[in-house]
Amino acid sequence: FFFAMATDLEQPWLVGEPQTQLFHSATLSSWLTTALVGNEVRVAFLCGAPGSGKTETTRKLHKAFSSRLSIVSDDLYLENNNSTKESVPLYSSEQFAMALQCPDTKVFLIDDRNTRFEYFSPRLLAAIAKGVQLKNFAWFVFDFGLPEDAEVQKLINIEQVQLAPLKHEDWLRTSHFQCILELTCPKLPITMDILAPGNVVKFMEQWMKPKTKRMSEEHQARLGRWSHVICNTSRGMGCHWVLIMYRLNLNDDHDVHILDPYPTTGLSVNLRVVLTPLLHRPPKLRGMGHQRKGDSWRCGYFVLWWHMWCHHNITDDFNPSSSPLPVCPTVAGREWTDFCSDLINQTDPVQQQEAVKKLKDVLHVIH
Repeated sequence: FFFAMATDLEQPWLVGEPQTQLFHSATLSSWLTTALVGNEVRVAFLCGAPGSGKTETTRKLHKAFSSRLSIVSDDLYLENNNSTKESVPLYSSEQFAMALQCPDTKVFLIDDRNTRFEYFSPRLLAAIAKGVQLKNFAWFVFDFGLPEDAEVQKLINIEQVQLAPLKHEDWLRTSHFQCILELTCPKLPITMDILAPGNVVKFMEQWMKPKTKRMSEEHQARLGRWSHVICNTSRGMGCHWVLIMYRLNLNDDHDVHILDPYPTTGLSVNLRVVLTPLLHRPPKLRGMGHQRKGDSWRCGYFVLWWHMWCHHNITDDFNPSSSPLPVCPTVAGREWTDFCSDLINQTDPVQQQEAVKKLKDVLHVIH
């Protein structure tokens, strides 16, 4: 997994000997203990494939270290219930430049894949621009020390274990989202249409400012038509989901709407800020108000249902500012959230297919 990264780290842009700044994750805690004693700002990149333990390690370090450590993560969700003075600041990847201005922080811990130069280079350059010296960067590799084939299989096994239990009041993870769509609507676009906030701008820009002949032709075909894309504002963990609807128009006067299943949240507001420079004005943000008392987990189920519904029902006269999106249905006498849990957890393929048929019947009736 890390051949490409190791090659990148040997390039001339890195001052000093590469082996002094590339470490195994087992040494991260002791490195932090030493780094937090010093006065210079340091940046640690956590490198590894999904499931290799980066976010879980970050969660533990969040509890162990003081406010001199700042965490940059799109995958880590922490309840805002730390009343002590030693709470650890948590920033999204888009907030890293802002976080660098905090005078009290001595170490930034960046929880992201970071396995290729292009993945971590924006934050590397931002930190250098703020005066962080190259010698104060470190990369920590998360793996299990296995041969490549065995490493891949172990990560697959971890993903399967994470996918298997979907309990009541669980967030809908990206893997769950994809699994349900593959079972129920195999012709729907899935993977490329689930974006993290950092990829939303790139995705929108490729349609608004096409650079290839194929994209230009597709751009022309989409003019005046509504399309939609799914945004998991915290990537694989599924902390908050929104639906982005967009319509390409002439003269770069494009319409973009962010539909938040709840009243507008800080995550959707941040997404609006990220998109504003591309559009030269803020996209419209609509809080749909479906949050129940004590509910912090149902947003993904709403976006999953809207994705299915929009694919079959959106017309050119649809207005995201006022047109209603349907509430989640009841399928086979089960609430939508419970039905999705049953579908994911069902081990009998015959019963699973029966459940899929009932869902398709509901889609057909609504359509």
